[in-house]
Amino acid sequence: MDVLSERGYHETSVDEIAARARAGKDTIYRRWPHKGDLILAALEQFKQSAVDVPDSGSMAEDLLVYLAGIAHVLYGSRFGDTMLSLIGESRHDGDLGYWVASFWYTRQRLIGLIVDRGAMRGEITSEAAALIPDLLLGALYYRWLVRAERPDDRYLRQLVASVIDGQPQPVRRAGRSALLRGMPKDRGSSPKAS
Repeated sequence: MDVLSERGYHETSVDEIAARARAGKDTIYRRWPHKGDLILAALEQFKQSAVDVPDSGSMAEDLLVYLAGIAHVLYGSRFGDTMLSLIGESRHDGDLGYWVASFWYTRQRLIGLIVDRGAMRGEITSEAAALIPDLLLGALYYRWLVRAERPDDRYLRQLVASVIDGQPQPVRRAGRSALLRGMPKDRGSSPKAS
């Protein structure tokens, strides 16, 4: 993870990983035939230990705890910066794109466990259970990738309540986000060129 964080995916070599791990390159290749397999295994090991899937008996509380854990990892560790780099690079590298998509699929399944338990307890319908992971993770990842805004507890509570109840809950904002500053107020006009 350290080499990947320092160098990025394309500059990371199995030779350097082997040297830091004090292992033979052949040993690494026997277990992980491709560099992407090794990177995915490292990401999975880090992520599995970083965010537990809670089971308190309340889907809403479990979702809050889980989403707060994801937010902490994305914003409060080198892992988040590493993932930003990998996501960007995966758009141009088919193999890396596959490994990154596999990683996110696992995240989707983990939150799905919480939602499925809620459906079994009758907290939501099975139809809603199919959409809730996308809605929650989509909102969280959008804030991370596009807006670069760390969600606070209030935002997460309102997000979970809105998705579970099926009604949007207002979220107060201090002002226009940095993303929107400088954008035209009228969609028909264009921003001024500098």
